[in-house]
Amino acid sequence: MTAPQTFHDVLARVQRQRDALEDAVGKLSSHRGRGHAAEGKVTAEVDASGALVSLVIHESLTRLSATEVAGHILTAAQNASTASESARRAVLSTMASALGARTG
Repeated sequence: MTAPQTFHDVLARVQRQRDALEDAVGKLSSHRGRGHAAEGKVTAEVDASGALVSLVIHESLTRLSATEVAGHILTAAQNASTASESARRAVLSTMASALGARTG
């Protein structure tokens, strides 16, 4: 049988959980995902909501057709979205662990 939690134990646990929430909110709101395509000649960046905020295309790709360039852009954007989603999942997993932890 475990010992009853004292007020200070509960307060400390709640403060750790609040800190975990604040940390997660900060990371999620400021996160940017980055993806590349065409051997790094196309770089896309998405914000925390998944909106495209930056797109860099190396000038050497101007020799390609518009269809080829569009394909590289889409690949880079999809890679950025995937990277962003992976980072979001990691932050949420850490937060869930902190919220579910029964320490103190």
